[in-house]
Amino acid sequence: MTICTPRAQGVPGLPTAPNWFDSGAGAPPLRTEIDDPRWTGAYKRGFGDGTGLEAEFRGLYMDPDWRGKKSLFLSWNVLYDGSLDNGLDRLYVGFNNGGAGTTDTLVFKIVAYNSSSVDIVAGPMGSVQVFNLNAAGEGVPLASVPTWINDTKVWLTRTPIGWAIHMYVPYDPAAAGLFSNAGIKLPDPFRFFYQIYVLTPTRVGGGAAVGGFVPHKWPLASATVFTGLSGDVYPHPPTTAWDSFHPSTGIGDPMCPAAGGVTIDSSGLGNMVDGGPPNIVIKYRKTTPPPRPVNSMFANIDNQTGAPIPIGGITARFRIADWGSVIMDPAAPWQDVRGGNAVTNAVPIPVGKPVVTAGNPPPLNFNWQLNDAEMDPYIAGKPSDQCILVELSGAGIDFYRDSARQNHLIQPASKVVKTAQISVEGLAPIGGANRDVYVAIETRNMPAPSKGGGTTVVWDESKVALLRRKDISGEVLETLVNNGMLAALATGRLRLDQIADLAPVYRVHVYHDTGQKLTVNGIAYPILEAQSSFGMIPDHAGPLKGWEHGLDFPPGAVQDEITPSFFRIHVPNNGKIQTQVRINAVEPFRFPWWAWLLLILLLLLLIVLAM
Repeated sequence: MTICTPRAQGVPGLPTAPNWFDSGAGAPPLRTEIDDPRWTGAYKRGFGDGTGLEAEFRGLYMDPDWRGKKSLFLSWNVLYDGSLDNGLDRLYVGFNNGGAGTTDTLVFKIVAYNSSSVDIVAGPMGSVQVFNLNAAGEGVPLASVPTWINDTKVWLTRTPIGWAIHMYVPYDPAAAGLFSNAGIKLPDPFRFFYQIYVLTPTRVGGGAAVGGFVPHKWPLASATVFTGLSGDVYPHPPTTAWDSFHPSTGIGDPMCPAAGGVTIDSSGLGNMVDGGPPNIVIKYRKTTPPPRPVNSMFANIDNQTGAPIPIGGITARFRIADWGSVIMDPAAPWQDVRGGNAVTNAVPIPVGKPVVTAGNPPPLNFNWQLNDAEMDPYIAGKPSDQCILVELSGAGIDFYRDSARQNHLIQPASKVVKTAQISVEGLAPIGGANRDVYVAIETRNMPAPSKGGGTTVVWDESKVALLRRKDISGEVLETLVNNGMLAALATGRLRLDQIADLAPVYRVHVYHDTGQKLTVNGIAYPILEAQSSFGMIPDHAGPLKGWEHGLDFPPGAVQDEITPSFFRIHVPNNGKIQTQVRINAVEPFRFPWWAWLLLILLLLLLIVLAM
């Protein structure tokens, strides 16, 4: 596959690529926010599935840039990290000129930060090492680091934890070899790989760690960087194991038949029952009255091809699995949905991402009314909360991302108890009867109950003020505050994406041990692989003191509680366990109606006795 990276277009008033590093004369305005608006139109690749992204890559190029060079602008952004790990979170990125020799490849190992005592904004790298690559995939250290890498900068946010690395890569056609201090000498296209290594919370004993590194990698099928007998081993050979990377000239580029690409993520999937708000609950009813509920399952793509996609241009395959976590593999226990094997768009798909509201699904959708045979498993106890998997295909379309899983349940609260599976079905054993699986709990906008007895509401004045800026009507906001999220979404005048960043969110991230290790400073860290995450958006209206939550495992499953929100558990090989998610919106104490009635009767009795 060739990654076609767009030419930077900027935005009105800022018509260049992002500039986070150059304050010199002639440079465009310096802006040091991670999401500089000049990243608009970049090639994007997201990592993480089920409840949202854990990391993201972006790429642009200029020819020439403000320094007179052809150059790449590359960004890696970690959106979820369970711990601050000085000197350990890292990025591997490699460039290859198409040759098979050791000096035809340049690999950077960048440690993001060495200190996390304060937030970092466009700061220097923690450290950087540079290697050539031999035939065995081992790094051959270079005596010096090219000076242009110093324009690479780092961001770190401590609450919630996240970090980013932005890299400026200038070309130098005059370089004697692959690179010089002025830039890199690359053909078009060239070979490229990267792997973001995010360390989980860990417990270290001797030379081994419990907990490990989660890699987010491209190409997806490439081998992970691991420690072999003679040092770290990189995916190789680059000429076949890495992807092709091409700065696109735009419409008409023969290497990029599509002007742009199509992507899909978890936020674009869902099910509307009888025209209601999007969710992931399957509804059914065997008894009267008719008609039976209609499940309208949909996939909403982001069309950045530059033109509408014609009728029948994209085909989507829909499958479901019980709410919880499964491996990111077709061998996972996915179930086809009748009518959902080959869903095509019956109307053209416009440029951009269509607006989806209650009763208004996007062009890729179909209706499913469960028949008696399909209902029987649910009636017998199968959960109606279902993870949705969609896989896309289409002739002549460049899919930046062609599949996604939606695993975020919107559930009315005050008290919620739900069963969730954690499965390694379809995963080949690596020894022993069980697989080590790591479970991380993440919450956002869910403060613990206040100790002082104060109360708040989910949609307080500060959040409502932010939502007013999004041109949401006062009537819808009133519904949101007084009746909750599901009621507001059901009006058809509110989208989940408009409020998702402010809503209470409970997420469970799941990773299984691959059996490989990465050794850093004499410590062998397990290399983990992400499974689908799962989670819940609890919907509460009215006053509350805060939130309580928990994840209960079956007896004997928990092997280590590394932190109160990070666990190592055992799951039987090719099997699964059932967990329970508990969420409670702690409401202020209120006298129940019967207590007031009892009090009145007691007062009346006292009055009678006093007469």
